[in-house]
Formats: sequence, C-alpha cells, structure tokens
Amino acid sequence: MAWSEYKELYPDQESIKQAILDTRSKNSSYKSWRESKELYLALRANHSMVRQSITLTDSNFTYQMNLSQYQLEFPYLQSYHCSLVIDQAGICKQSWGKPLLLLAIKSHPKSFQRRAASRQTWAKVWEIDSMLVKSIFLMAMSKNTEHTDLVNEEDMDFHDILLWDFEESHHNLSLKERCFIEWLYHNCQEVEFIFKGDDDEFVNPLSVVRYVSDFVNSSTTVHGHLMVHSEVMREGKYKVSETLYPLKKYPTFLSGGGFIIPGDSIPALYHASIVLPVFPLDDVYFGFLLLAANLTYRHDARFCVSKSSKENCKFLETLVVHGMSPYTLLHIWRGSQPPWNWKTVVIFLLLCLLVATLSSTKLLKQCYNGLLRVLLLLPSYKTHCRF
Repeated sequence: MAWSEYKELYPDQESIKQAILDTRSKNSSYKSWRESKELYLALRANHSMVRQSITLTDSNFTYQMNLSQYQLEFPYLQSYHCSLVIDQAGICKQSWGKPLLLLAIKSHPKSFQRRAASRQTWAKVWEIDSMLVKSIFLMAMSKNTEHTDLVNEEDMDFHDILLWDFEESHHNLSLKERCFIEWLYHNCQEVEFIFKGDDDEFVNPLSVVRYVSDFVNSSTTVHGHLMVHSEVMREGKYKVSETLYPLKKYPTFLSGGGFIIPGDSIPALYHASIVLPVFPLDDVYFGFLLLAANLTYRHDARFCVSKSSKENCKFLETLVVHGMSPYTLLHIWRGSQPPWNWKTVVIFLLLCLLVATLSSTKLLKQCYNGLLRVLLLLPSYKTHCRF
C-alpha cells in the first residue's frame, strides 16, 4: 500500500497516533502485530510524521514530552532514521526450531579487548536446557576510521555485529536503543527473550536461561535492577535542562547494565519508539518506552549492576555482574568453571575402582580416596566463587 493510499485511512497525525495506541493491548502477540499490515507499512513509510508531543502517566507522576523542545535541544535524535552499515538479518532465523535467547551487548568500535574477552567466555553460541543462546554486539560509527576498518574485519570472523551509521556518543546511545528495537521488530520475530547489557560485564548464560524459563508465559514483564524515580541531574555527564524536563524525578527504569525483555513485547516497544520524542539518556529513554508500552517491571537482586549490589553477588548464582575489565572477566570466568569435567572424572574413578578390585588393594585405596575427594569438592565448588 502506498503512503497516499494509507492517508485515506489515517488522514492526520492524531489518527495515526490513535491507531498505534489502540494496538497497545497486553494480549497482542507478535504474530497479530505483524499481521497489522496497513499500520506496519505506514510506519515504515513515514516515521517523522508520527513522532509528536505526548503525555505519559504512572501511579506517581505525569510526564509531558514536548516534541518542539526536544527538536530544539536534540534535533538529531528526533530526525535520525536508522541505517545499518553491518547487518545480521538472518541471525534469529537460524535457530533450528529452538526457543532463542539473544544476548544484545552495547559496545564501542574501539573496545576490541572487551569483545574478545566476552567471546572467549560467555558471548558464544550455547544450547542450554533446549534453549539456543546467541550474542550480538551493538555499535555505531567511530571518528577513527581505523576502528571501523577493524570492526569490518572482526565481523568477517564472527558475524555478530550490528553497526549503524550514526556516530558513537553519550547522547546517541538512545539511538542504539531505538534502532535495535526497530531491528528486532523487522528481523527477529523468532526471539523468545532478549538480554540487553554492556561489553564490560560477566554474564552467566546458564543462570539467564533458567531464569527466563520461569517466565515463558509472561509476555509483558521486563526484568532487571529497577531504578525507582531517580533524581534528575542538572550538572555533569547526565545533566538534563529544566526546559526539556522540568520534573525532579524520572519514571522508573531499568539499569542499563543488564536487563531482560520478552520477545512478545517488541512490537509495543517499537510503536512507542515511533511516537515518543527520543530522550537523550538511554536508560531513561527506555523507561519512557516501557511506560508507553504498558509493560510491567520485576526487580531481581541477581542483576548485579551497581556497586552495592555487587558486594553480595555470587558468580555462579548471579545473572550479570557489571563493570569488569577484560582481564578480570577472563580470570573470574576460569574460576567459575570447574577445572575438570567432574562427570568424566567420576566415571573414570569408578572404572578405576572396578579394575582395582580385581587387582591390588593399594590401587583400590588410591581410587577410593580420589573418588571421595571429587565428591567432597562438588558442594564447595558451587559456592566458592564470590567477590
């Protein structure tokens, strides 16, 4: 359907906005969203026509987002249309019928060591409890062209990079959120859950899979470390002007160090991202999207993304630990993995016992002692990895 034909159905911005809001039903599945073909084509045809001022409300505050002020202070964030330099359009389709968990990691082109450490540890292809786990790194362009050239070579080796054509910057992190949601909407309807995180963290794929397995029927709940009505900063890196945002508190949002969203929530988030002005702080912006999409929150202490929460985290039980150097990640990962395959060792020692029973008493005693040590080590292994 052409845009001119679509305008006959929705002649003005208000009717388009209302059509989007009408589809924000909590019972809507991904399939039903994709089947709304007229709305889908219209949104792709002209995003800028839909974005406008909007008012959102939670149980405590009313938030007014004035598009004119956003366009005045952050015009690029409002006008940018997502364009990929490196794409992985088929990564979600190659799931072989298994439920897919996608680990989506924000990175910077210059952070080669962080990505290398992640790939050597948790950012691999896994199959855990019949769930397929894949990783993808989210990046934008670097001012240093050598970084971009190296990223292209890196992608040829690993095929796990999404690279957009906007420039990496603090405020442009919000564009990563918006563009990744758009990419998921068009390319990854197969995904069951998405874990969003950063490239300087420890992620426990086994714990994440077992965590999401308890919420397979919860399509409207996001999970993470909740920041409840955080204070607005007027100075420093995270400053926001009073003209852009006059309130003193933000809506509840998830700490960006690591959180989980269900795949079925992506259409609602995508349509919200088209209507809402783009806020210049990515975590807060995502909080506005969650509010507009009528999603609910679940806090869990195993998302160790702040200094205070890290103090009590156990690596084998946690979902994510944020703020880690590549060296520390490699060291911790080796420490959190058993130094041997204990099942193989137990089988070997049992065979040893069988052979020893038929031969010497001395060998029998050695095998028995070895088996006893392994069995005694297993309980302590589960709890010894701490900060």
